[in-house]
Amino acid sequence: MGSEKRSSFARLIAHELYRSGQSTKTALMASLGASLPTVLGTVRTLMEQGVVVQDGLLASSGGRKPEALALNGAHAFAIGVDITANHLSLVAVDLRGTLRWRERLSLPFSTDNTYCTALSEALDAFLQKHDIPSQKVLGAGLSLPGILSSDGHTLADSHALRLSDFSLQGIEQALRFPVLAVNDANAAAMAEKRLLPPEGNLVYLSLSNSVGGAIFMGGTLYEGGHGRSGEFGHMPLIPNGRACYCGKHGCYDAYGSALLLSAPYQGQLTAFFTALARKEPQAVALWRDYLFHLAVMCNHLRMAFDCTVMLGGYVGAQLEPWLEEIRAEAAKLNTFEDNADYLCLCRYQTEAAATGAALMHIEKYIDTL
Repeated sequence: MGSEKRSSFARLIAHELYRSGQSTKTALMASLGASLPTVLGTVRTLMEQGVVVQDGLLASSGGRKPEALALNGAHAFAIGVDITANHLSLVAVDLRGTLRWRERLSLPFSTDNTYCTALSEALDAFLQKHDIPSQKVLGAGLSLPGILSSDGHTLADSHALRLSDFSLQGIEQALRFPVLAVNDANAAAMAEKRLLPPEGNLVYLSLSNSVGGAIFMGGTLYEGGHGRSGEFGHMPLIPNGRACYCGKHGCYDAYGSALLLSAPYQGQLTAFFTALARKEPQAVALWRDYLFHLAVMCNHLRMAFDCTVMLGGYVGAQLEPWLEEIRAEAAKLNTFEDNADYLCLCRYQTEAAATGAALMHIEKYIDTL
C-alpha cells in the first residue's frame, strides 16, 4: 500500500474511532471494507504515533474477548473559547472529543486592549490549573455571538456585542494558538451533531437571550451564501407584531428570547422555571404565550426541513420537564403528522458553543492524519 493510501486509511480509522468511541480490528474491517493486513498495519502505525491506544477488552460473543481500540485522548487537546457580552467560557476537549475541563468567568466584553490582556491571562491560568501542555494544544476554537466574515477574521455584525466590522486580530493574538472562529449557534450545533448519526439532517434552534440556529444537511453544516443561514430569530412570525431589536416588527426573536422569561425574575432563567414548576400564575401566563409561539416556529421548521428539530440554548437546556407539552402544542399545527416526535432537546446544558468551537480543531487534526 502506498504512503498516500495508508495516510488516507489512517484518517478513516481515526474518524471511525472518533465517531464510535471504541471499536475492534474486526469491526474496523467490516465498517471500512478493508483487509485484515491493512487494518493491522494502519492501527500499528497509529499506535506508534500515540494517536490510538488499547482501551480494555469488550464483551465476548463466544471466544476471546476482543481488544478495544480508541483514540488516545491525552495525545492532543483543543481549547474552546465562548465570548458573550458579560462572560467568558473556556473549555478543553481531548482527542476523543471528550469535554475534560470547563470554566465560566465574569468578563464584560470590551474593545479595549485590557480585554485582550484579561483574555490572555484567563487562558494561561486555565492551562496552568489543568496542567495542559501548550505543545499538546492544537488550537483555540472561538465562538462569537454574531455573523462572521467569509475569512473568519472579522465579526461582521453582532447585536449582542454591539459591534460591526470588528477585526478579531487582537483576540486571535491574545489566544496565541491557531484560531478558528465560528458563530455561537453553529458552534453549539456542532457539539450536539456529534452525538447524532453522522449523515443525518438536523435543525438546531438556539433559544438564548437572542434566537439563532444552525442547519445540518447530510451531516454537513449549511452556512448559506452569505454565512447567515439559521437566523431563525429574524424570521417574521407575526406580521406587524412586536418590535425586534433589529428594527423590524414580528421577528421570532421578539417572541422566543430567553429574556422574556428571565426578565421578571431578576434575569434568572432558572428562577422562572422554578416558578413555572410551582405553577405560579405569572410564570404560567408567560409560559403559555412563549409556548404558543415556540410551537408555531417549530412547526415552520418541520414544514421547511422535514427533519429533527433540536431545542437548545439557555431555554433548551431547561425544557426536559416540558418537552411533551411542547410536542403536543406543535402537533396541533402539523398538517401531515399527529405527533411532534421530531422535536428533541440539546444534550449539552452548559458550554455547548465553547465545546463545538474546540471540536473544530480536533476534527481538523484528524483530517491531517
